[in-house]
Amino acid sequence: MSSTNHDARDHGPEERRDRPPVRGPLVLLVSLLVVALFVDIVLLGEWRQRRGHEPVWIAKGLVSGEGYSFEDGHRWLFLTSDEPARRYPTAWIEPVYPLLLAACFAIFGDHGKLVILALQTLAVYATCIVVFRLAAPRFGAWTGAVAAGLLLLLPGTHAVAVQEIAAAPLAGLLLSLVVLLLFRVMERPTLRRTLALGMGTGVATLTLAPSLLTAPVSSLLLLTRRRADGRRPWTLVLAFWLVLCAVLAPWTVRNLVVFGEFVPVRNGSGVMLHMGNPALAKLFTPSPPGEPPPLFQSAGDAVAGTSQQVVDFLYLYQLKLMAEEGPPGYEGFNEAQRDQVLRRRALRFMFAHPGLTVELAFYRAVGYFLTFWKPAGALFALALLGAVVSFRDHRTVALLLLVLAIASPYLLTVPLFYRYRYPVEPLLALLGARPITGLWLCVSTRCSQAVPG
Repeated sequence: MSSTNHDARDHGPEERRDRPPVRGPLVLLVSLLVVALFVDIVLLGEWRQRRGHEPVWIAKGLVSGEGYSFEDGHRWLFLTSDEPARRYPTAWIEPVYPLLLAACFAIFGDHGKLVILALQTLAVYATCIVVFRLAAPRFGAWTGAVAAGLLLLLPGTHAVAVQEIAAAPLAGLLLSLVVLLLFRVMERPTLRRTLALGMGTGVATLTLAPSLLTAPVSSLLLLTRRRADGRRPWTLVLAFWLVLCAVLAPWTVRNLVVFGEFVPVRNGSGVMLHMGNPALAKLFTPSPPGEPPPLFQSAGDAVAGTSQQVVDFLYLYQLKLMAEEGPPGYEGFNEAQRDQVLRRRALRFMFAHPGLTVELAFYRAVGYFLTFWKPAGALFALALLGAVVSFRDHRTVALLLLVLAIASPYLLTVPLFYRYRYPVEPLLALLGARPITGLWLCVSTRCSQAVPG
């Protein structure tokens, strides 16, 4: 084989020299970022009123030297005791963001909240740059600029960055980097790139637990490609999993030591599964004689009508249920053990009522992708159009599979807040930008052909 063919085969699109001009798209990207910066600076003026709940509670425990823990009154699955100031170890939140937040509080004191909000805003801007870097050599620079613009135009983007202390902006950035690394490995499978993908997936998982579900998708996509010698990259997939497990291992071992249970990343899946399925079903199934009528008439009404008040009611219902029907010794169970009890109950219900489980998941999927947050729903519709018109492109299939992997846990639980949706927005923006740039190219080509000379 000639050296020319070897270079064409080995080098991914990001390394080709015949790139189209990117000055115009770069000007658009920079202009959008500057406008967004002014908007976010105004929103940052109210930083003292922003709240963070669980991450802030844990960060304060870390700063005070009391470890990764909750105060008694902040613990999930427990009623408040007569020692409200006592702290208990937790794994309710992935560790990366609370550790970062604790560092901000330790260094900047009360202004740590302002610093973390500024870092969240910078994470959004960095995500736009990663999206542009991901799209430009593969789909075109204008597609990258339009995708970044779509992300910046979403009101929810600025809400999660500036109006709430949460891991969503960092998770969106890390997932975008994971996709960039994945595409690079797919284009040229090498050990170095694979190790970077495994490390990136591990850090993303320790920031947002559903990121772990991208690992089997990445493995499958890698196995659809062939190395330079024509073989499937089995050894690279093994290396990917070894690095991923090595990144997760310290936190998983800590949880095993603390709780005596295997908790790879975090607790809470049992509570959410139980709340979103058997507990929620209580609100629309027919009531026994003599009891109040159900709050909702159907599964669709229950999903659409789920609010913070409904979630609070379901949570208290679970506490009462476990107090009355919990297994022997439940009162002495720790956070992970109590969560496991609820997980088993939820799974038994879901397997016993598969039709109802699928129905609830369907309505949640409609809400998560289309109706819960209207501007985000418009972006999904645009992304769906982009997926349809470019479905033969294996990169489109990859983006769709990654979106479904990240979103799948929320389709079985209670996706109440936009921060659960935001991490997939960069990927949806990439898909949604393709029909826009394709239409613009078609129109501009027709116009240029219509002009004489």
